[in-house]
Amino acid sequence: DTDSDNDDVLDSEEGLGDADGNGIPDYIDAQFRIPEAFSPNGDGVNEVLEIKGLKVYTNAQLLVFNRNGQVVFDSGNGYKNNWDGTGNSTVPGLSNELTEGLYFYVFKPNAQNREDITGNIYIKR
Repeated sequence: DTDSDNDDVLDSEEGLGDADGNGIPDYIDAQFRIPEAFSPNGDGVNEVLEIKGLKVYTNAQLLVFNRNGQVVFDSGNGYKNNWDGTGNSTVPGLSNELTEGLYFYVFKPNAQNREDITGNIYIKR
């Protein structure tokens, strides 16, 4: 197996180190990372929000909020690394294509007694 921990990072890239100091070698300790930005602008690069290590959280949910605290995107259970910066809100007046700017997210792992992860994501158009 070239990816022992199923985190989308090859064992050869992770190595035997222990980057997070938890006593588990990196190649068998899932590396999880949510990018700070992506650019769904049609150039074929960074068109969707791709979360590394997502395979570990098959039932994860991604919620994205605008600066007014309104949910503009809700993946439901099982985020698939497919958010392209369009909204799916039911709030009247919110357009489907979200404008360039900073948004707040809540990532709900829904597994293994993990805490929700919160942060900001920048959409660059």
